[in-house]
Amino acid sequence: MKTVGLVMIFAALSLAGINKAMTITASDREAYSVISMLKYIRTLISYVSTPADKILDSLLESEYKDMFFIKDARERFRRGDSFSSAWKNAIDKNKSDTCLPQDCIAKLKAFSDTFGSADKQSELENCDTFISYFELRQKELHERAASAPRVYGSLGVLFGALAVIVLF
Repeated sequence: MKTVGLVMIFAALSLAGINKAMTITASDREAYSVISMLKYIRTLISYVSTPADKILDSLLESEYKDMFFIKDARERFRRGDSFSSAWKNAIDKNKSDTCLPQDCIAKLKAFSDTFGSADKQSELENCDTFISYFELRQKELHERAASAPRVYGSLGVLFGALAVIVLF
């Protein structure tokens, strides 16, 4: 029975390390998706002058429909919430479905602060600002994701083995 417990402890700690590595890798991919989505929004504003409500519809009809908060944001907007409120509340409600770091979630929420209430040029500059931020952040996440599987996976196995040795 003790052996089974030790094996379970080893497996749990090893899997915790692997899970952490996978979370970091997923945050890199999600940051890239956010950049792509913001560029798509910028394109809609730049070439078509799409209003805020139509942007949410366009996002739902595009590859971004599975973004962790878009469907909920559209539903909230349809119920009468302002664009900013719908965007922020949807992110808050669904943030457990994303691997994005807290600072990225906060920036994604801040994107909606002036959205829909400024002229076209200001909207484009707003998009550019947030695209630049997420590009820098994604680069950092990508560098972390490159080494994370080795580091966290190895740490999980090491701590699992150490726990087994100490408890045996």
